[in-house]
Order: sequence, then C-alpha cells, then structure tokens
Amino acid sequence: MPDLRFLRGLRRDERGVSIIELGLIAPVLALFIAGIIDLSQGLAQRFAMQQAINRSLELALVRPVEMDLNDDDVDFSYVVEEAAAAAGVEEDAVTFDRWLQCDGTRMPDWEDTCDPGKDAARYISLAVEKPFTGNFFVGEVTITATGALRVQ
Repeated sequence: MPDLRFLRGLRRDERGVSIIELGLIAPVLALFIAGIIDLSQGLAQRFAMQQAINRSLELALVRPVEMDLNDDDVDFSYVVEEAAAAAGVEEDAVTFDRWLQCDGTRMPDWEDTCDPGKDAARYISLAVEKPFTGNFFVGEVTITATGALRVQ
C-alpha cells in the first residue's frame, strides 16, 4: 500500500505544471503558425499577381494605340502578353475584356457609339488566375487578380 503522506504531498506539488501546460498547448500553436505561413504565402502570391495586372494596364496607357478606338481591330494583345509574363502564367490564364459605356451603361459591343450628348467611355480589363498550393493545410486554390482601365 502506497504511503498516503506521499500522495497528499503530490497533490499539493505544483512543480512541472508549466511544462505539462506547454505540452498541451504547443501542438495548437504549431498548427496556428503553419496556417499563418500558408495564408501569408497565398497573399504574397496574390499581391504579386495584382502588381503584374497593374503594370500591364499601365503599359496600355504608356504605349500609344495607333488605330481608331472605334475600330474592332485595335490590338491589345501586348497587354495580355505582358500580364502573362509578369504573373508567371500562360496566356490562357489571362482573361481580357473590353467594353463601351454610355453614361455609365455598359453597351453590348465595343464598336457601338453613344447617342449625342451621352458620355462615352471605353474600358479594358484583365483577370489572371493561378493555382496556389499551401505547404501545410491548403489544397489547391485558384487565386485571381483583376484590374480595369479607362482608355477613352
């Protein structure tokens, strides 16, 4: 039979409690830190893609378009090429769109003209999609960055 005085003494002894508490909380902290690492890597990739979109749209401002904007043959392919190269994706992962707005209403065709007295504005937009796989938890997630620019 164990000595009862020894057991009573153990009940009051608090030495080593902090080590046991650390042992219980350490796995939770490790999972939390791993999640923060995955999230920060995904956000860094998203910010880099957004920067690539912004630089590509700035190129459309800087590079003169020699054709009439009302012409359907206006070539913005260089913007798509630049966005794909800057984001590190294939050109298929870049979506390009252009449209005309008359007094804030989107028209069905880029070549349309606005009625006299209405404000005409032509826009181009880019969207890039890229898969992201986290190191710890996240499976494959598609990250998207978008941007638009008024060209007229």
